[in-house]
Amino acid sequence: MLTLLSTPVLSRLYDPEAFSVWALFVAVGVLLGGISTLQYDAAIILPRRERVVAALILFALAAATVVALAGIPIAMLVGSVYHATLPKGLSNVIMALPVYALAAGCQRVGMGVLIREGRFGRIAWTTALVPGGTTVAQLAFAWAPVSQAMALVMGSIVGMVVSAAVALPPTIGLLRRCRRPELRRIGLAVGRYRRFPLLVLPFHCLEIFTVRGVYLILGRWPNPNLVGWYAFADRLLTAPAALVGASIRPVFANAGSVHDIRSLGDLVTGGVRLIAALAVPGWVVAMVYADWLVPTILGERWAPTSDLMRAIAPAALAMLFATWLDRSFHLLERQRASLILALVFGISGLSFLAASHALGFDPVTGLAGVAAARVLHAGAILVAVYRFAGYGMGRLVRAMGMASVLLATTAGVALLLRSALRLDLACIASAAVAACLSGWRANREWRRLRSPR
Repeated sequence: MLTLLSTPVLSRLYDPEAFSVWALFVAVGVLLGGISTLQYDAAIILPRRERVVAALILFALAAATVVALAGIPIAMLVGSVYHATLPKGLSNVIMALPVYALAAGCQRVGMGVLIREGRFGRIAWTTALVPGGTTVAQLAFAWAPVSQAMALVMGSIVGMVVSAAVALPPTIGLLRRCRRPELRRIGLAVGRYRRFPLLVLPFHCLEIFTVRGVYLILGRWPNPNLVGWYAFADRLLTAPAALVGASIRPVFANAGSVHDIRSLGDLVTGGVRLIAALAVPGWVVAMVYADWLVPTILGERWAPTSDLMRAIAPAALAMLFATWLDRSFHLLERQRASLILALVFGISGLSFLAASHALGFDPVTGLAGVAAARVLHAGAILVAVYRFAGYGMGRLVRAMGMASVLLATTAGVALLLRSALRLDLACIASAAVAACLSGWRANREWRRLRSPR
């Protein structure tokens, strides 16, 4: 939430090209951080004996160090690849990539120990400090005697390092309680949980790459501001999905682990309908008036962001319905289906974007293809969950029908007001109508969800 609220301030302190450099840095950094521990951090919660846990921790930290060192030649490669399209600042800031990757790896190990020990308060702080610490540091570094791109990158590094520092003390305490594990014991622990790098790591990397790969491909277009514009469009549109996912996913995962997930059809359908009631009217108004809202909120130099927002907006809305149901595949033991869906639709979207660049198409066209693939992915997730859990497709069809009626009603009112009133007054009036419609429908869906069956 802090990141979203600070966006109008950051957009006036930094120019789009600096954000392009920063977005590429974070894209590569997140990819390296995702593979840094070879997913052995996820295995920390499984062993009963602390000596085995200590062995996994030491191996994960060693792997993170190796990956961070490998980040040096990777940073040099990235700097050379994007030098032509982003000449200002990238070659300097990209060499900080190993520091970010190592901090990300340490933070992942620390989070594994926190989850194992059930320290939920520290987990919340560790999670919040990455975006929160980054935002605060970027605001503070805006006046530092460095380039704008370097100030943004320094902010991300500070946020990740602070988060790792909060997460690691329990890890250090666990290592102190255990004797130094022998190399043989470390090897046995690594071999016993080898399914994590063999099975979990590919899916995790694919999930990251389908999101961050968009930044890497957009960086090949000649406009140095393009990645920065897209970074802000993505930030504004994915914030609701991230909020819904962080709020509902743990509750749903807990309900699915305590009860049979096949008995939660009313809960899932009610959640989908409630999300539609809360999100669709506001989303429609934001898209209809994006060309006025974006320059008003972010500043005139960010005006092209509105075109990119409209291109990817359908994907953001679709994923809002599906993102909180991703744990269903694990609860239903259908992980292979989840991997296939992510592979097919993720690679399809990136391939369309890469082909658009190769053929000289406008980046908006390429992003529209990415959005179409993500909409199909979200729809496939919903259909698969309803089929595998036996909820009945009629429920899903009725829920999507309700969302379509809301969309058409709000769009009709917003377009009518836009044609009849001055742009700012029309936007305010449309927002008021959308709020009333959303509140009325959400109240009905909430009462329906809470009513005994």
